[in-house]
Amino acid sequence: MQQTHRTARRVFNDVFTFDGISCGTLRGKLVGPFRQMRVLGEQPAEPSCFLQKQGLKRRFGGLLLLQFCQPMEATGVQVELNR
Repeated sequence: MQQTHRTARRVFNDVFTFDGISCGTLRGKLVGPFRQMRVLGEQPAEPSCFLQKQGLKRRFGGLLLLQFCQPMEATGVQVELNR
């Protein structure tokens, strides 16, 4: 992951900051709801399972949104395109 991040810094003007603790913490929090959704997906469809799935999807979606709303850092690399 860190090597990919270093490579992206050479190519793109802005890259996500993955060095902070919050990124790893959020990634860890995403795993629980995802695994629970997979387990519920294997069970027969029941009204209670439907409500649990919806709650897990909302929690997963909120955490995913937080993950992708992490600050970006400018690398200072400017690339001119010849058109």
